[in-house]
Amino acid sequence: MGNLRSLRHLAIFCILANGWVFVLLSELPTLRSFTPLAERVRAYETLRANILEKEISAQLGGGVLLNSKESALNELIMLEKRRELELGLTNLSQFQAAQHFFRSNEKINKTPLFQLLRGMPKGGVLHAHDMALCSSEYLLRLTYREHLWVCVSRSQTKEYERLRFSLLRPQSEQPCEWLLLSDLRGSERGDVVDKKLLAQLTMYPQVQFDNEDAVWKHFRSIFRLVIGLLTYAPVWEEYIYRALEEFYADGVQYLEIRSVLPIFYDLVGGNYTILNTTRAMRNAELRFRATHSDWIGSRLIYAPTRKVSDARLVEYLGNALLLKSHFPDYLAGFDLVGYEAEGRPLRDYARELLAVQDDINFYFHAGETNWYGSSIDENLLDAVLLGTKRIGHGLALLKHPEVLRLARLRNIAIEVSPISNQVLQYVGDLRTHPAAVLFAQNYPVVIASDDPSFWKATPLTHDFYVAFMVIGSQKADLGMLKQLASNSITYGAFEQAQREKAFEKWNKRWEKWIDDVLR
Repeated sequence: MGNLRSLRHLAIFCILANGWVFVLLSELPTLRSFTPLAERVRAYETLRANILEKEISAQLGGGVLLNSKESALNELIMLEKRRELELGLTNLSQFQAAQHFFRSNEKINKTPLFQLLRGMPKGGVLHAHDMALCSSEYLLRLTYREHLWVCVSRSQTKEYERLRFSLLRPQSEQPCEWLLLSDLRGSERGDVVDKKLLAQLTMYPQVQFDNEDAVWKHFRSIFRLVIGLLTYAPVWEEYIYRALEEFYADGVQYLEIRSVLPIFYDLVGGNYTILNTTRAMRNAELRFRATHSDWIGSRLIYAPTRKVSDARLVEYLGNALLLKSHFPDYLAGFDLVGYEAEGRPLRDYARELLAVQDDINFYFHAGETNWYGSSIDENLLDAVLLGTKRIGHGLALLKHPEVLRLARLRNIAIEVSPISNQVLQYVGDLRTHPAAVLFAQNYPVVIASDDPSFWKATPLTHDFYVAFMVIGSQKADLGMLKQLASNSITYGAFEQAQREKAFEKWNKRWEKWIDDVLR
């Protein structure tokens, strides 16, 4: 260092000798008396700019090179982003991405930036659940089919507990009364019934629950209400087809559906199995693909509940192997779902899961919790050791640096669902979302919507919007958006030839979107 004539030279040396930055900076006080103030200021500014530039290039999308057309569009996107950020810096209450989604979604929908993102080809959704795919407005239309009964609570609130198609009044031990929905609409104002149904088909607009247990209790009540509507045999395939339509209209070209594979029922006591459920989903996919040439496809992740006995898990794994033999091109893999704090940890099932590890791909939910040092967040370690291809949510991942290091070494992507995390009260202000650290380090992440129907969200655009605005850096641009879309294909359940074809279809639609916006 004695050969350096000024602190400016020292600053440049610090950047070149990356690992020594902080060691060399510790020498600054001893050099101040030998360096003119103007030189020290220039050195400070140079060093600061270089560090920030290095951070920007290292973040998600920082290495994406934009062509001339993309750069032109990027100027427009960043103009709109900066406008919204300036509003937030002036008055945080006007910054929609920092509010609870239920308070901000209608205002977000009106922003030019959201409208731009709505048309953007976003690749695929790799994490979405079967019962929560379609808009609540579509579900309401399904309730106008004949022979649909609703079980009305006997409490003062008269909540709707269940829905079921039947020629005769269903029998139930539930503390509720079965009424034909068409009769209920006739005896009460139909718009009142519809409004109540819509309210119970989503988490909206309640923004605060006492705790996670209360959130999940309400969350599960929606599944209980909707399952009888969707598992009616004539409805399921139509519902899945409609889901593909809604996702496609939102800029999605590929969808991996996590399904419990509920068993159908009909009006005449038909005998159905999970093969019927899967076949209907596959039929919907084939029909949709036949009429949408740029659709990449959809696949199934069989995802039963995680709160079961060892014997039942063995049964589930047998189901997965059966599905693979019947639908080898449609089944992507296996997961266990449900409230992680109530379910059994993955470690309990390690023996059974390791026995089929070479035959079934795993895509485990893990670390969807705020606990630290419990069997719940340690599911992350077990998911990685069991060979999961991706991790669903992974909110606790930053608390386990060795697991994070191992996951990155194995190139395991994290499925980030920001709006879900907020609605289920794991994250408040999305600016504090732990995935921001993963974004800053260009960790392999994908954006997913989890249960968009229950949040009254779009299939993917709302999650992309909040990720772009507040999980990524304020300086993150079209490069980040392009990287996120690209990641969804990179980490999707494809063979190499399929992945190349998927990129070809996505790139074609991406280029068309660029041209359309610039025109």
